[in-house]
Amino acid sequence: MLNRQAVRGFLAGAISTVLLLSCVDSHAERRCGYYSSSAPDDLLLMDKDDSWKIKSPKQQDGRDALGLGHLPAVNDPRYMFWHVDTQVGCACLNVETHAKTSTITKVYSGSGVSWKQCEADRALPKPD
Repeated sequence: MLNRQAVRGFLAGAISTVLLLSCVDSHAERRCGYYSSSAPDDLLLMDKDDSWKIKSPKQQDGRDALGLGHLPAVNDPRYMFWHVDTQVGCACLNVETHAKTSTITKVYSGSGVSWKQCEADRALPKPD
C-alpha cells in the first residue's frame, strides 16, 4: 500500500505537469503570401505550400479561424488592391494550420506587406 507522502508527491508532480503543458502555446507558423478576399466572408492566404482557407461564407468550408481580429484589413490600400472582383494583397501571418484540410485554424498576428515582397518570392505561385 502506498503511503500518503508518496501519493501527495505523485499528485503534486502530475498537477505541475498539467499546469506546465496548459501554459505552452501551440506552434505558430509564419506564413507569407498572397492574401485575398473575393467576398465579405471569404479570406485566403496562398503561400508556397498551399492555398489556406481562413474564413468562408457561412462557414461552408468548416469553422472560421480563431483570432480573425488579428488579420490585416482587406480594404487597406497600402497593400491591397482590386483584381477583377477580388481584393488581393500580400501579407505575413503568424498562424496555426491544419494541413490535411488546408485551413488556418488560429491567427496570432498578421500584417500587410509590400506587393513587391510577394512578387519577388519565386516559391509563390502567381494568383489568377
